[in-house]
Amino acid sequence: MLDIDLSPRGNSSATHGAPPPTPLAVLHEPLYEKASETMLAALGFTTIALFLLLTMTRRVSVLVALVLLPVLAALAGGFGAELGPVVLEGLSTVAPTGIMIAFAVLYFSLMVDAGLFDPLIRAILRIAGNDPRWVAVGTAVLTMCVALDGDGASTFLITVSALLPVYKRLGMRPLVLTGVVCLGAGVMNMVPWGGPTMRAITALKLDSSEIFTPVLPAMGLGIAWVLVASFLIGGRERRRLGALGVPVPREEAERDAPAQVSGDGPGTMRAPESRRTWLTAFNLALTAVLLISLVLELMPLPVLFVLGFAIALLVNHPPGNSSRPCWTGTPRASSWSPP
Repeated sequence: MLDIDLSPRGNSSATHGAPPPTPLAVLHEPLYEKASETMLAALGFTTIALFLLLTMTRRVSVLVALVLLPVLAALAGGFGAELGPVVLEGLSTVAPTGIMIAFAVLYFSLMVDAGLFDPLIRAILRIAGNDPRWVAVGTAVLTMCVALDGDGASTFLITVSALLPVYKRLGMRPLVLTGVVCLGAGVMNMVPWGGPTMRAITALKLDSSEIFTPVLPAMGLGIAWVLVASFLIGGRERRRLGALGVPVPREEAERDAPAQVSGDGPGTMRAPESRRTWLTAFNLALTAVLLISLVLELMPLPVLFVLGFAIALLVNHPPGNSSRPCWTGTPRASSWSPP
């Protein structure tokens, strides 16, 4: 059973022509690879846990944690010698995704500042009237339009600022507003410049269109479900208000209708006379062309957003305009003077 050479000269048939003994490390190479993968996974999860702990307790800023913690993890894992090339390779991998996110946020922030969604807000309030069911559906429509920028904070800011007074006036629960906004924002978060899709693109090292285009059918079904769910939620809220007997007189609704002016908040409507109709039409057409180009993959997504933002900035804030936003590099005109 044991092929052991017991002959004096070691030339028995059991060992004649046999290869030299294999080193122990080579024999257990799969085991070492598995241990290495386990160590990398442990380092990764530890880095994430430390990042959440330090940022949530406000010990360090998010930027400092994102820069220093991965470097410390690489040093702890013994990758100090390869740190420079690895960082450069990582930057070259995520650079297109970072450019796409930056200019997508800039573009849609500019559209919000230009009042692109103001006509939509007015139309939703006019169509919904005092019916809680259609107010909930309108909330879903507005949320999914505003959530195109991929920024959850601005989505909640704009939607809640515009519709919370309506919910209070009708006696609807604010929980309905937040629930419908979460439904709509969750579906629209699948856009390539949103957080989850962006992280998947970076991790899989794929082009954004390779992930986003196959997801479009599921995203369409998700949008349809959000509309159905908001219709059902609004219907239940209408039945609840009917059982409580809290009708809203039309005169009171018209008197309390929102009539905000410029500067009342990120989701409030601007004064109609201060808006140029042709500019709103141009912004709407530009956004439609941009979204169609994204779906048809006419150009890489970062290039499309860079071009779209440059065109939108040139038209909405031409050179010499004193109302240019401060993030363009040209500060707004101010009447303040130092003492």
